[in-house]
Amino acid sequence: MKYYYPAVFTPKGSGLVGYTLEFPDIPGCLTMGDDIPECMWMAQDALGLMLEDYEDKGYPTPSNLLDIDLSDYPAGSFVSYVCFDKEQYDAATGKSKVVKQTA
Repeated sequence: MKYYYPAVFTPKGSGLVGYTLEFPDIPGCLTMGDDIPECMWMAQDALGLMLEDYEDKGYPTPSNLLDIDLSDYPAGSFVSYVCFDKEQYDAATGKSKVVKQTA
């Protein structure tokens, strides 16, 4: 299953390269990267770790991208969806459930 959550990308300040990123729908889910591809990779990993806590009680409902208010964020911040592929994450982290079908 794939899930899409909006993330706020904020440029690092004081001439530093990269972005910090947070998920408004998942409190405490923060990460950063030196460029957009690295941020996306880090974001998918952060989502996987945080969504493990929601597995039994259900994942949070993602907000609409257009409903995210950037007025409290620094200039240059933007919002983008980040895709989380649960099956791919489970396979990469060894959490795939293998069922033996032979006796």
